[in-house]
Amino acid sequence: MSSHDPVGFLDDAARAVSDTVLYEGYLLYPYREDALKNRHHWQFGVLMPPAFAAGGTGEHSDARTEFLLDGGPGTTLRIGARWLWEGGGARGDAAGALSVRVGELAGTPVRRGLVLGGPEPGRGELLLGAQALPGPYGGYRIRATVRNVSARPGQPPADRDAALGRAFVAVQVVARAYGGCFLSLADPPEWAADAARACVNERLWPALLGHSGRLGRSDTVLAAPIILPDHPEIAAESPAAFCDATEIDEMLALRTSTLTDAEKLAARTGDPRAAELLASVAELAPAMAEKLHGRGRVTPPPAPGPAPDATPGAEPAVGSAVRLRPRPGRILTGPLTGLASGAATGSDAQDMFVDGRAATVAAVLHDVDGRTHVAVTLDDDPGADLRREFGRFLYFTPDELERR
Repeated sequence: MSSHDPVGFLDDAARAVSDTVLYEGYLLYPYREDALKNRHHWQFGVLMPPAFAAGGTGEHSDARTEFLLDGGPGTTLRIGARWLWEGGGARGDAAGALSVRVGELAGTPVRRGLVLGGPEPGRGELLLGAQALPGPYGGYRIRATVRNVSARPGQPPADRDAALGRAFVAVQVVARAYGGCFLSLADPPEWAADAARACVNERLWPALLGHSGRLGRSDTVLAAPIILPDHPEIAAESPAAFCDATEIDEMLALRTSTLTDAEKLAARTGDPRAAELLASVAELAPAMAEKLHGRGRVTPPPAPGPAPDATPGAEPAVGSAVRLRPRPGRILTGPLTGLASGAATGSDAQDMFVDGRAATVAAVLHDVDGRTHVAVTLDDDPGADLRREFGRFLYFTPDELERR
């Protein structure tokens, strides 16, 4: 870990997401420092000095996150906190991190002091602890707490702007595991479900970053002051790093086009990041701007190749030609019952009309219970195109489909 970059353990993709979240809300339209909402902002991830937070302001001086680790006492963790600061007419970012083995966290929490980084002598601390999970599967619950411990002689600051000089802004926690992996709290494996529900997160929420090849696992986690899904990514179409997807880029491009030359100059000279922001959308070609107008990603049908596995009951590929053979007592999965109602019955009344009919596989879906549902359209249905467009399919299990 570089002494110049405490969170240098993040790979490029994880760092891009971390940076994007760190600067979310940093600068708002019309992007000038003298705009009221750019002089009075910072709405989330703000840890105020304790004296100010205790004054009934609704602000807080600490944040806490808990997440699960599938690893042992010898697993090494690199954990850091990142934040922004502002004061004396300047703004910046800072970080503090440490490397520790999980076994060292099981007793007394490990503490790492944090220096705010601005002109004010702000201080904070990162507290780390670990608790072994009960049961035969092992693993640990990792706890990270970030606290603002800044003290000011005399009376606490009377207004928020003054208190922000010693505040940790847009606080986040990042961690990487070596010799283990983190588990998703949103979709944990069954053996860790109870432990995931017991995790306490206050003003931070952990999301997995990157992909480890196994669903719901990763060696990197980001605990952010806004709730993110697991494995967030920067859209490839985005000319700048935002966490609100490409529609916010389009709005940025439209907004900046309404600024006068004098307003653009004021924004560029007021803050280097504002200059970078405006430059990213200054000369968008029409084709690039069109990509920002909403974006959907559809996995195309597989290219022609060897015939798919014809084993009875094998999962078919999208685009496969099949013949329907509904079985008696099947689970109803038609459009009127939703996906797998769970009620086993005799043959559906509609089965007699589709038995033996030719169909094409439109999608293969899996429910939370691990069951497979194959969505099909009938080849001789004159409304098949409309059914595909609106997602109104007939659903069958793989063993009810016969390859053609």
